Amino acid sequence: MNALIYTMGKEAEHVFKAFTFAEGDEKKYAKVIGKFDEHLVPKKNIVHERACFHRRVQRERETVEAFIRSL
Repeated sequence: MNALIYTMGKEAEHVFKAFTFAEGDEKKYAKVIGKFDEHLVPKKNIVHERACFHRRVQRERETVEAFIRSL
């Protein structure tokens, strides 16, 4: 884990020290990456996502396939 934290930078070390792990989990790569994902990946605003979904209309010259994929 030291190499991972070192590569991420000084800020990552401070963030890592703030995490709480079960005994021995601080040395497991998957657990550490999971904690960083929880901390760094922004949460989606469900209300906003629903509003965008319901307001979405098919644009002019947009194929049905492209419209469905964007939904």
